[in-house]
Amino acid sequence: GRISVSGDVFVPPGVTLRVEPGTEVVFRADSQWNCMRECRIWKGWPRALEGKCRLLIAGRLLAEGTQSAPITFGGADWAGIHFVTDSWGSSMIHALVGRTLCAAVTLRDSAQATLKYSRLSDCESGVAVLGRGASALLEDCRVERCRGRGLSSAGGTLSARRVAVSDCGAIGVFADEAELELSDCVLSGLPVGLCQN
Repeated sequence: GRISVSGDVFVPPGVTLRVEPGTEVVFRADSQWNCMRECRIWKGWPRALEGKCRLLIAGRLLAEGTQSAPITFGGADWAGIHFVTDSWGSSMIHALVGRTLCAAVTLRDSAQATLKYSRLSDCESGVAVLGRGASALLEDCRVERCRGRGLSSAGGTLSARRVAVSDCGAIGVFADEAELELSDCVLSGLPVGLCQN
């Protein structure tokens, strides 16, 4: 059904959060509980996003929808989904993520996640992989109408297969000292398609 979230959601190490097909998760913009004060999992949180609702995964997220019953993560100006510390084995299938103030999905530290048949739209950016141990695999996904970058990796590993990135405001795919694999991808309607340092 429809789940309304009014504070941060933190999934600790060793715990799995399973979201059933057809679920709509709606985050409020302003969080009534800030887990960063309690959990101390990462210190580099941007000040502009303080007090915004977010989903932080230090354990595992299984958000596996179907074509006829996708899973939706959204809200009004929330702070997105963040995989942190040693999070691994997470998967998002037939998931829709939208309207975030930062990346729809961020992977930090040594986090790993797979996204398949998913759509990330109307966010600051689609997927951000940050850190040498972090890695993301995207297959058959769409990233559209992001204000900044569609996909980006700084030091991590980003693999995209059959991914369409369109109508983003700055750069379609950005990689800086990262491992990048693009296979059968489409980049369209972008000022810069690919920037690799």
